[in-house]
Amino acid sequence: MTKGGIPICIFDKDIGMFQIIYKKGKVISSFGVSWTTTTTTTTKAKVTTMKTSSSSTIKTTTTTCEYLFIEEVLFLHERGLLQVYYHYNNDSNNNDSINNDDNDNNSNNNNKNNNDNDDNKPLDTKELYNIMLHQLHIPIQVYLTYSYLRSQTFIVVRHTASRYNLIQDGSNNNSGGIGSTNGENENDHSCITIDDNNNSSSNDNDDCGNGKKKQRIKSDKIKMDLRYDTFHAPIPFVFGYDEEDDDGNDNTLSRITTTSATTTTTLPTTTSTNKQNLDLSTKIAFDVYQPNSQYRKSNPGLPNFYVCICNLAQPSPPFHVIKNLIRVCNDIPLKVAAIADGGTVIMFGLTDYGVPSLLE
Repeated sequence: MTKGGIPICIFDKDIGMFQIIYKKGKVISSFGVSWTTTTTTTTKAKVTTMKTSSSSTIKTTTTTCEYLFIEEVLFLHERGLLQVYYHYNNDSNNNDSINNDDNDNNSNNNNKNNNDNDDNKPLDTKELYNIMLHQLHIPIQVYLTYSYLRSQTFIVVRHTASRYNLIQDGSNNNSGGIGSTNGENENDHSCITIDDNNNSSSNDNDDCGNGKKKQRIKSDKIKMDLRYDTFHAPIPFVFGYDEEDDDGNDNTLSRITTTSATTTTTLPTTTSTNKQNLDLSTKIAFDVYQPNSQYRKSNPGLPNFYVCICNLAQPSPPFHVIKNLIRVCNDIPLKVAAIADGGTVIMFGLTDYGVPSLLE
């Protein structure tokens, strides 16, 4: 099985996302989110001395992988930019060259290879839609909206209630943004001292150096918080969508979360004063950015506009809901994607001011 130049991902049903195992080029650089997992293993070793004894060694392994949401996978797959597998065994073809004198073992190996080949077949579009609709319980309106915006080269990210505050904290912490490495200016000499003989020296242990170190630590923490927030983004909300699963559980705002992944980051806690705003913010489906080759997932900046989703054939959201949504957008424009029965997406812009008079 040759990889070629097409990225490859596998479906991780435990977290409901797709792990990228092979990536080449920058085709999917603005897609997905990185996630770090920590695995602890204990190994025992025998030590031979006058009296034989054993010792245990604890080894901690940290692995960072990139994951894609289902709407991203479908969009890339339909355009031939991504291959998707349930399992991917790069050494499956090498098993055919193994010789075994035992005929029974040969037959068992052939059956195993056939099963491996079946598992290694790439998933088609129908199977991906089945995963999205019946396993992850994501409304089709979510993908239609995502695909419509992405096809116009917009950068689209799932919205979360905490994302705005995290981006703002990163901007306030460092003028260079969340992704800045040190926040220094080339003309900044505040950490350099000059004596009477015009000899300059640098103080590594002064308050300025400690302040910049603390600033970098805080910036790194904000980046980890943003990554954590994006990874755990809920299913985008759709007005009027009330599909329930077989157990009668509402899947509108739920998503499978990981139990094996661990993180040291913590998000801001929700207080009673902003609970109403957070509840309204969950009605926003996507953060949308203008096409930008300099876009970085670690330093995205504020979005150009937000998007809500509803069905064109159903009643629109109440006026007071729309008004409150505009209020919680913090001056970021809000648009509504209305999905027709045939899959057509119609975008409407929302404002909180009236239509100007033609007579003025």
